[in-house]
Amino acid sequence: MYLINNKIFPILFFVFILFLSSCSKQEVPDQSTFAIEDQISLGEKVKEVITSNTWDFPLVDINALPGAKQYITGRLNSALRSANVVHKENFEWELNLIQDDTKATAITLPGGIIYITTGLLKNNVANGAEFVSILAHEVSYADKDLVIEMLKAEYSSSLLLDVALGNNPQTAHEISRLLLTNPFSNEAVDKADIHGSQLVCDTDYDPSAFITFLERNVADAPSIGWLTTRPNNDFRVTNIQTNINNLNCPGANLEESDYDVFLSLLP
Repeated sequence: MYLINNKIFPILFFVFILFLSSCSKQEVPDQSTFAIEDQISLGEKVKEVITSNTWDFPLVDINALPGAKQYITGRLNSALRSANVVHKENFEWELNLIQDDTKATAITLPGGIIYITTGLLKNNVANGAEFVSILAHEVSYADKDLVIEMLKAEYSSSLLLDVALGNNPQTAHEISRLLLTNPFSNEAVDKADIHGSQLVCDTDYDPSAFITFLERNVADAPSIGWLTTRPNNDFRVTNIQTNINNLNCPGANLEESDYDVFLSLLP
């Protein structure tokens, strides 16, 4: 009897240790993904920093410009019209304008808060179809979790959750600056191009306008913040065109005159 127990005891002890180990692992929360609420909270905390930082982010008082507000709200809704928008109802989508004619860029925060400079709109975007295409591209960074993945590559998940809880305004400030200057990976840009093309394809706008925008501005890319943080590669235009062809998009609207009227309303 003693010999039997002597053989069984080590096995039972090993099984017990495995059980304790599995229990311990179950107690550790999974921070590899962010809940919808966490992404929204993180975006709101960074938005608070941006709103208070009027030196770096002089925001247009869009409520004082009802015509311009109606226009950008309508174009954002167009970019969100598609049934392919994953977080259409989950995120609190919002578009803000940064009053800076010298910079041509955009920022998209987790949770669907988008900022675009007046410089990009006035100097680089030619019509409403290009505007909607850029909005659809920016929507894709939030909708496909590309912006949160970029931030997770720069910060630990626990730190980002701390920011979302409002405990780290300094890091929130760093994130606002990071998104102005840090380029997305080629893979992320490609995903945003493909998803954005699908969103525009589900409107009456011409999705090829985005290709026109890229080709017209590529020569000045080093001075266009939007193109340095969303860089071109040798296959970008080809990939977008192939996707548009495969989707057989019906839209042909360029919306030139309404866009010109909108620009005239901006400060």
